[in-house]
Amino acid sequence: MKLLTLNVWGATRGQVLFDYIREEAEDTDIFCFQEIFSALPGAPEISSGGRMFLFQELSRMLPEFAGFYDPRSSEADFNGPIAQPISHGTAMFVRKNLEILNYSAEIIEQTHNANDAAEGWTKAQVLKLEHLGGAFFVINFHGVAQPGNKLDTPQRLAHAKRLRLIWDSLDGGKILCGDFNMYPEIESIKLLEERSRNLIKEFNVQNTRNNLSWAKYPGGRQTFADFTFVSSEIKVKNFEVPYNEVSDHLPMILEFDFH
Repeated sequence: MKLLTLNVWGATRGQVLFDYIREEAEDTDIFCFQEIFSALPGAPEISSGGRMFLFQELSRMLPEFAGFYDPRSSEADFNGPIAQPISHGTAMFVRKNLEILNYSAEIIEQTHNANDAAEGWTKAQVLKLEHLGGAFFVINFHGVAQPGNKLDTPQRLAHAKRLRLIWDSLDGGKILCGDFNMYPEIESIKLLEERSRNLIKEFNVQNTRNNLSWAKYPGGRQTFADFTFVSSEIKVKNFEVPYNEVSDHLPMILEFDFH
């Protein structure tokens, strides 16, 4: 099977992103996306560079997939509060030949993020899937962006501990992926490595960001934000982080089986 995870930046890149997703959908089984907008009729199509009906657009683009969206905030775009019927969150799309056994949105922290109205509170999407008689879990996570140095804070450490509790509560093969907004060497990541394989480290990935990101933040060339962790039951066939500019993050692509 193949899983692709990507912070899509609200589809700020527009058709470039859509063309990429459409191409990858030919052989991808699971998509995990961060920075997804969803909206009700009457909302603007584009605001602060992001596409407000993005979840709806992706659902139409991926008819062979079941979509799951969970909001982290409402009435806020990338620039801050906006009086429009929009929300911002994460989404998963699963090919319909995989049986969905359970879905939940787990609260990581319920306190609304005061530094970023669109970021809102912190959650993790958890899907339990069955394929060929076996069950496994996929966890889609988007961590807090501030402070932008992506180093340890009490909040990030608490989020890592909460993720580890969720991980430990799940019985079977597990994949945890997304935009953690963390650097590889910090204690928060080490807490997760105690329970799993960190594929970013194992495959010697050099960065998960690109020139679009570095142009936005010229004060420092940050190279990491995104991670994929797997349990011992997941048989990794291949893992790569190809360079492209369909977003300001790079996609992570995992080919796997499980036992």
